[in-house]
Amino acid sequence: MGNLVKHSSDKITYKVIGLAMEVHSRLGPGLKEQIYQRAMEEALESENMIYEPQRQMEVYFGQRLVGLLFMDILVENCVVIELKALSNMVTNNELAQVITYLKVGGYEIGLLLNFGRKFLQYKRIFPPNNVTEVTEEDLRFGVKVDPKYAKKRSMSDRYIR
Repeated sequence: MGNLVKHSSDKITYKVIGLAMEVHSRLGPGLKEQIYQRAMEEALESENMIYEPQRQMEVYFGQRLVGLLFMDILVENCVVIELKALSNMVTNNELAQVITYLKVGGYEIGLLLNFGRKFLQYKRIFPPNNVTEVTEEDLRFGVKVDPKYAKKRSMSDRYIR
């Protein structure tokens, strides 16, 4: 087991993970992502947590607005929550989606929650340390990582702690 990274939002992330476990326990796997989204919103509300569903973020290429992103939930204005209902394990594509939200929104931590398996799958995700400005080529994933990191580790090694 790796070293657990301490973060100022630990209390929030642990609370959200606990709520997600409760939602998964009560609903089980196999439902649509939208159902888990609504259940998570209800759970957050029941705990009086501040949240914003479907938070809109603008993506710029230089000075030009080139698109919009919608994160599933932003909790306490600091934790990005991405919900999935996949029967398979999450892949680097789902991790890249959360990293994109962190990069574009300037957030420090995200949670990837997959409700589609027998047990809730969750990951705490941090933005990369060496990010440059998003370029046209990078828009597919939303981040550009220093090549020296790309060769040494897998994406999950760099961003999940």
